[in-house]
Amino acid sequence: MRIQIEDYSGNDIIIIDYCQLKPMHSALIPVIGTIASISGFNIADTDLDENNNEYVRIQFDEKGLDKLKLKELINNLNTRFL
Repeated sequence: MRIQIEDYSGNDIIIIDYCQLKPMHSALIPVIGTIASISGFNIADTDLDENNNEYVRIQFDEKGLDKLKLKELINNLNTRFL
């Protein structure tokens, strides 16, 4: 399962690929959305990568980027999906 994290303007920050969760199950999208919202992010949309696998794009809710909130988001995602 791939999660792409972006800033408010849609610029890529980091891509996290959880290999043990391939392919992504659509039931995980609301779970990812809940985790993202805790840290000030939201789901922008889902898309397909170059191999036609679905992934989730998460964007920061505010202009600029709060690195502490980004770290919190990544830690929460890793806690849930690793």
